[in-house]
Amino acid sequence: MPPQFYDPTSPKPLGTRKDLYKRGGRVKAADGKWIQKAIKRPGAFTKKAKAADMSTAAFGSKVRGNPKDYSSRTVKQANLAKTLSKLRG
Repeated sequence: MPPQFYDPTSPKPLGTRKDLYKRGGRVKAADGKWIQKAIKRPGAFTKKAKAADMSTAAFGSKVRGNPKDYSSRTVKQANLAKTLSKLRG
């Protein structure tokens, strides 16, 4: 039997990988708040940027340019900030 995948928007919540890719290959969050769930500590990265007297974009570039100088959490926050800035346009 092929593996089953969860899709909360489907009348049949489980489907095969082939079914999943027919629908675009993505499973939507049940409540539609996937970005809010990605942000674990709202405002923390902005606070770090302000402490460094930089904008979030500039601080993010600095962090991504020197990831060994920062914690893995800060690097992940910088990557998420870059992703979210692309969504804003």
